[in-house]
Amino acid sequence: KAVSNTSTLNVASDPDVAKYASKIKEFKVNKVTYTIAGANPTSVDFTNGKITTSGLKTIASASSIPLTNTAETQLTTDNSGINDLASSLLADKQEQITLSGNLSSTPVTFTINVKFYLTITANALD
Repeated sequence: KAVSNTSTLNVASDPDVAKYASKIKEFKVNKVTYTIAGANPTSVDFTNGKITTSGLKTIASASSIPLTNTAETQLTTDNSGINDLASSLLADKQEQITLSGNLSSTPVTFTINVKFYLTITANALD
């Protein structure tokens, strides 16, 4: 079954980013990771998974992930999507992120948390 979920990545919700928002000159995405918790049943696979920007550029992907409780795991990133995300964050300090893929069977419940590791460059003294 095909599934997708869209959320807003809003970096300005971080007080330190908000404080220097007008002085930020670059966002760099270093890596994207995920963790899975509360999977039930744990026999389901999530395949052809990808995280995309609102411009439909792929940020990160995974061909197959078993829905078992996992430690933080790094995803394969795509430079085009990473650059699109960095540009959106620089312009608007936010981006609509969609996680999509296929589940091998349903019903299933699980929580997936995705983390974006960023380096932010700002002219804090201006």
